[in-house]
Amino acid sequence: MDDFGLKAMRSPASDDLYEVIDGRYQKGSTIVTTNRAFSEWPELFDNAVLASAAIDRLAHGATHLIIKGDSYRARGTPKAAGAGSKK
Repeated sequence: MDDFGLKAMRSPASDDLYEVIDGRYQKGSTIVTTNRAFSEWPELFDNAVLASAAIDRLAHGATHLIIKGDSYRARGTPKAAGAGSKK
């Protein structure tokens, strides 16, 4: 899953996502990229219990990589302030 949490989910999307996570639990690798902390997931799932269960399954035995700095996609693009101005 790339960019998880850009928008909150409504049922049945949150139920479906939980089913995918649960179905893959201890059977295959799952990679999730997100700018959201686990503490924000209950509001994204719109169901604190489902969010907690999903986090438990994803985090169990997981390797967490926290990358700080500018977005890879943003590299090489002009900054918003002063972009395109000529002196």
